[in-house]
Amino acid sequence: MSDEYRDYPKSLGEVKSAKSMDSADWTPRECLINMLREIDNGLNVDLLIISLRYKDGDKSRFRFSQSSNSGIDSVGLLHHNATMMIVE
Repeated sequence: MSDEYRDYPKSLGEVKSAKSMDSADWTPRECLINMLREIDNGLNVDLLIISLRYKDGDKSRFRFSQSSNSGIDSVGLLHHNATMMIVE
């Protein structure tokens, strides 16, 4: 597998989610590949936050990673996106 996602094919879930505007229509992996494709096609990203939940037996666990020069900007992006999820 290559580290380049510029020409990675769209999945059925990705196409369905784009059409329905429903995040339940694609998998977390499809979502991540979509973002990697956009970045590899020139999207000029200066702040990235990845937050996920996964199951470990009967417990939910959480992972978080970010690339940012400013903690304040990161909090602002998280707040903005939380607000957008509620409004949509």
